[in-house]
Amino acid sequence: MKETIRKEMENKSVSVEINQAGIAMLSSIMLLLGAFAFAFCLGEAVHELGHYLSHRLNGVTVGIVLDPFGGSHILNGASAPPETWGITTLMGPMFNVLCGVTVTLLLWKRRSAMLLPLILWGPVALVQEGVTFSLGMLTPGGDADLLMRFWGVPQALLLAVGILFLVIGITLIGWLLPLVNVRSDDSFGRKLAIVLGGMVSFMVIRLAATSLRSPEGILENTIPLVFALLLGVLVSLISGVLNPLLNRISEVDAAPVKRKAILNALVLGAGIIVLQLLILN
Repeated sequence: MKETIRKEMENKSVSVEINQAGIAMLSSIMLLLGAFAFAFCLGEAVHELGHYLSHRLNGVTVGIVLDPFGGSHILNGASAPPETWGITTLMGPMFNVLCGVTVTLLLWKRRSAMLLPLILWGPVALVQEGVTFSLGMLTPGGDADLLMRFWGVPQALLLAVGILFLVIGITLIGWLLPLVNVRSDDSFGRKLAIVLGGMVSFMVIRLAATSLRSPEGILENTIPLVFALLLGVLVSLISGVLNPLLNRISEVDAAPVKRKAILNALVLGAGIIVLQLLILN
């Protein structure tokens, strides 16, 4: 009888631990999802704003359309004189990187789960523009292609800058994972589940929305999803290897995720999506 009671108590204890672990993981995923959606959409908006401001400074009247689901672009940009296309093209990626990295550096000492949506902007901007300068060369009429055609920037140089941005961005994202309660000694499976659930799920949502709105853009938006999967694996791997070393420079403490931080991230993430869809689209 006593043995039966003891086993029942052990089973209940294990069940409680599993439930708590599941809730903790879900909390981490929701925090990362909201923060990543906000940083990603903000980065795309600032990228287009850089193009827009550059055109206007060169006396060209253009419009701007912001679409969180992959349709952001400049209206009437092709009317600009060809001699300005180099600078107007460069200003998009660089404005995003400069603004994002500046905000991340300014907030680094105060880093917390509440500030994660903003702190994540810099690393995400580096990844976004790293893709622009590397994989973007495969897109005719893309920023990298225009820089090569109108400024004669060597392909090797763009590729090197793109890879550098990607390496720094991926490293910084991994370094910030403790803010979503991911520790260096966590299993690779737990890290990957949280990163995929928080970051890749947003790309899945983008692809689904694009498929419904414009089926012809499915292939174009499938590539970012595949890249996001690879990014999630790299972030999970790098965080376990580099974070113990990086924490000697500036340690990022892990702590249980609070509901207030989750709500803040989700509101910001959803808010910027709604803002772009209802006002700036």
